[in-house]
Amino acid sequence: MRIWITGVGIVSPLGVGARATMRLLCEGQRAFDEVTLFSVEGQRTRIAAEVRDPRFARSDGTAGWSRTGAMALAAAREAIEESGLRSGVDEIDLVVGGTTGPMLETEGFLPNLADGEPLAVDVARMISHPLSMTTDYVRTAVGAMRNVRTISSACSTGANAILLGALWIASGRSKSVLVGAADALCRLTYTGFNALGSLDPAACRPFDRTRAGLSLGEGAAFLVIERDDVAAARGATPIAELAGWSAAAEAHHITNPEPDGSTAARVIKAALQVAGLSGSDLDYVNAHGTATQLNDAMELRALRSVLGNEMDRIAISSSKGQLGHSLGAAGAVEAAVCVLAIAQGVVPPTGGLTDPDAGCEGNHVMGTGRGMPVRAALTNSFGFGGLDSALAFCRPGFAPEKPAPSRRPARLASGAIISAAGQAGLLIAKRHAEPGPSPAEGRIELDPTVSLDPHKSRRLGRAERMLCLAVDSAIVGFENQGALDRANAGLVAGMASGSLDGVSRFLKKARDKGARFAPPADFPNLMLSAAAGHASIYHSLGGPVLSATDAGTSMMSAVWTAIDLVESSMADFVLAAGAAEATEAQFAATRAADPAGVHPLTEGASCVLIAPDASGSGARLLWRTQWHCQADQRTALAELPPPVDGARVVTAGDCTLAGTAWSGVDAVPIELRAGTYEGVDGAALVTAASLVMDGRCPVALAIACLGDRGCALLLGAP
Repeated sequence: MRIWITGVGIVSPLGVGARATMRLLCEGQRAFDEVTLFSVEGQRTRIAAEVRDPRFARSDGTAGWSRTGAMALAAAREAIEESGLRSGVDEIDLVVGGTTGPMLETEGFLPNLADGEPLAVDVARMISHPLSMTTDYVRTAVGAMRNVRTISSACSTGANAILLGALWIASGRSKSVLVGAADALCRLTYTGFNALGSLDPAACRPFDRTRAGLSLGEGAAFLVIERDDVAAARGATPIAELAGWSAAAEAHHITNPEPDGSTAARVIKAALQVAGLSGSDLDYVNAHGTATQLNDAMELRALRSVLGNEMDRIAISSSKGQLGHSLGAAGAVEAAVCVLAIAQGVVPPTGGLTDPDAGCEGNHVMGTGRGMPVRAALTNSFGFGGLDSALAFCRPGFAPEKPAPSRRPARLASGAIISAAGQAGLLIAKRHAEPGPSPAEGRIELDPTVSLDPHKSRRLGRAERMLCLAVDSAIVGFENQGALDRANAGLVAGMASGSLDGVSRFLKKARDKGARFAPPADFPNLMLSAAAGHASIYHSLGGPVLSATDAGTSMMSAVWTAIDLVESSMADFVLAAGAAEATEAQFAATRAADPAGVHPLTEGASCVLIAPDASGSGARLLWRTQWHCQADQRTALAELPPPVDGARVVTAGDCTLAGTAWSGVDAVPIELRAGTYEGVDGAALVTAASLVMDGRCPVALAIACLGDRGCALLLGAP
């Protein structure tokens, strides 16, 4: 089996269109200029790489429009059109990544939340700014999609979106996947990176002796990746081949990379091993190359440790010197550049690089592009929290062929809940399915006998603390069976949106006192993937780490992603965890958007540990499905195995099993004991698993729905 790339789409500050962007990159054009999207008064720097095309300047009136979504849709359509896939005819899945989503359109309201101002319904819906709005916008406009996922892992997001799509194909879950990422510039990230002192007042100069920080950009890129036999059967022609992929966490620091680059080197080496390639096969590296002192030196150190003397031959460049750092979109854009470099036989330069620094030596491409045959190319992406990824591409047929698609079965090996009903491990989580008092609205009381290390947790917010507590409880439950290899264990955090109160306070301070007074220590914690990064650092988890961000079913999406990682043998053990903090801002937004809500607004956390389905204890994963519009729900549940005697159902959200064989099965709404919060679907899942493991029922169905999105997981006794 091979994974072909059959379509490429790019929206960049240099132009709209993949080939237009590549041509201008190779001409040495740079896109930096004065910021026009918002005021930069009082900022350390005033420039960025903006997408100037008027199509993305203002809403076209479409529901859910955002600048990020509009750029994503343009890039996705270009990729789909080139691939020749037909929406509604061919089986297409979708993975979208991002970090800012519709923040540009919502952040103007956020300081008002910190002022305690009341909210209108439409404003409340806007400020909740779930990242999955971008995904919804793309899937609605492009057409029918089967499996859909939204992810975030800071600056490695785009690469991980491509990686996840590759896993779906390699495991046989998908035939064709539209993968990519998009991010627009916004005040939050511009002010935050300025507060950290990370931005160069002039245009950035990756690897240069005079480099003084990064420059921000924006954009979108999508690839269509397909199983080769599927693409060939409809007459598609490959542009390039996706040959290798890898991801791991440094578990080191929330902003600074490991000085020795050991995890980055491990990821690069693993991606090449998956591809079946060596350093002698590589001709080009599109580096992460942010132009910060620490990152550039670390990356070159990691590359040289893996590639050795081949580094003197392999061409290297960073596209950020021309396009800026587009955060979550960067990994997808740079992957697309690698694909085009292979197809066109030319590699772009590093804009701004004229005098490579000591410690950053390499075969740098400077000035303009270099025409050369490219047999294989590597791209690196390193995100906040030490979330590292690498992808390897090659000419079609150049890398060894991979085995036929297959996947190993997985099990739910351990779990934990923190909710208004108590703090429970998997075996006692069944109390959430028993009669009891309804929770009081607001914050829950955490178990005072269970605490975190005060030094390691000193910078954690309440949501991150609850997440780490839930992860700790799940690990303890598993380690009663055997030791967990934390260095190779992964984590997927189910988080639909970032800290609403934290973002509101940060932007209010910048508004009231000036951008220079925005607190730098607060900014890294406002990124959507920060909780995943913090948890990986606290628990020393060195496997793949990212966030699943599908609103309403974020925790179930995290579990789905963890299962994907284990089934594909990307990791042997992956924790899926989610947490939501009770905040007045979030409550105000929720009440305004849903005044008829019947369950108390609370908070909570949950975690499950997914492991290979060997001889260990736990709940077996019998069947799973998801849907993305009401019309699809009946179809998605049509293959649900019929219930056996004693089966149970635990629900989260507005779920219905009408029209299925399960319609008469006793169903317990998890909100009766846990209340309502983003991620309560995780509590439903852990409760269902607890009922099975306790012997109370042979099978249990956990089902979660919000609006037109839903998912279901059927669990069975070991």
